[in-house]
Amino acid sequence: MQFDARTIPLRDGRVCTLRPACPDDAAALIEYMTRTAGETEFILRYPDEISYTEAQERELLENILKDPGHAMMIGIVEVLKVGQQIIEANRKSSPNAAFGVFATVFLLYFLACYPISLLSRYLEKKANG
Repeated sequence: MQFDARTIPLRDGRVCTLRPACPDDAAALIEYMTRTAGETEFILRYPDEISYTEAQERELLENILKDPGHAMMIGIVEVLKVGQQIIEANRKSSPNAAFGVFATVFLLYFLACYPISLLSRYLEKKANG
């Protein structure tokens, strides 16, 4: 999935450019993930667990740019991680919140995946005659 680059003026006069990651950014993204993983204990992985090669990262970025489904799946996986973080943050103050959070995550998954499933069945029937 691709979007057009945007330039945003910052309050201090500098300019920030937002653009999609491209395959040429593979090495820089691996370096960024490794550096940020070492900055805190509260991230999903440690620096030594990042085993992507530049070629693998480049291929992933190419696939994301070609197929909007890749970007959607990445977003959906992150919903589950956010749900787990919400539960963990509120574990002591609201121990029964896990049910509501996971029910919401399930509903989001269902709303995202069920229409895609119906569409894929329709397209398979259409392709197979």
